[in-house]
Amino acid sequence: MQRLYQEYWKKNKDSRRIRQAFLFSILFHIVIFVPFYFYKFKTPEPIPLVFQVSLENPVPDKPITQETPPEPPKPEPPKPEPPKPEPPKPEPKPEPKPEPPKPELKPEPKPEPKPEPKPEPKPEPKPEPKPKPKPEKKPPEEKPKEKPEPKKEQPPPKKQEPTPKPEPTAAPSAPKAQVANPLPPELEWWARQVQRKIEYAWEIPSGVKIDKENNVAEVSFWVNRNGELIEQPVVTKQASDPELGASGVRAILLAAPFPRFPDGFNKDEQLVVYAFSLE
Repeated sequence: MQRLYQEYWKKNKDSRRIRQAFLFSILFHIVIFVPFYFYKFKTPEPIPLVFQVSLENPVPDKPITQETPPEPPKPEPPKPEPPKPEPPKPEPKPEPKPEPPKPELKPEPKPEPKPEPKPEPKPEPKPEPKPKPKPEKKPPEEKPKEKPEPKKEQPPPKKQEPTPKPEPTAAPSAPKAQVANPLPPELEWWARQVQRKIEYAWEIPSGVKIDKENNVAEVSFWVNRNGELIEQPVVTKQASDPELGASGVRAILLAAPFPRFPDGFNKDEQLVVYAFSLE
């Protein structure tokens, strides 16, 4: 209890001191600020102005005489300058030699497009040789008649056995190579060019045994826009002899690359199915 009482009085003493200091500060500021305020805003008394005026008689004006200034001395004529030496004439420049005419550059001739190889014409059957005309026999000259000798009996002529006629050989089968799948109308001209190249490169294998019912081999291949093969040709339909389809694959590889696609065709690649047949 005593401790609480001491703390209470201690707090009261501190608060009193603060109040006293605050009041003293207010009084101090009032004492300083009031005289300064009145001194600053007090209007000064106006100082009276005094003017003095003196009156005098006017003095008559003196005639103004204009003095003529003396003429300036005439300048002496300039002395003639000695003649300057003429500068030496410049040596004539040598005339430039005319440049030789430059050879005109002739435009390089554009390489002419190579003509596509035309398919070899099929051999025409040779005409049978015509029998040569026999020379006419001249009549024998008449000789003096001799006495007829007795005729000798001639032996009977031997019978010639008939020679066997050669059997007629079978005519070679007609080869055909053509595009089997339908193509867009824009590729009609392009397909004809491809067919010419493949027909020219196709070599018909010898000794092929073909059945009439199965005499067509189909080979399919993909071509890009530049006429190049995209992948290896594939035999999609075999004939009775597989050598016919193999010969078609070799012909396509030899004929590639093919012409470019026409500008009116928008695709970048095209499938072509080619049929090789022997009739």
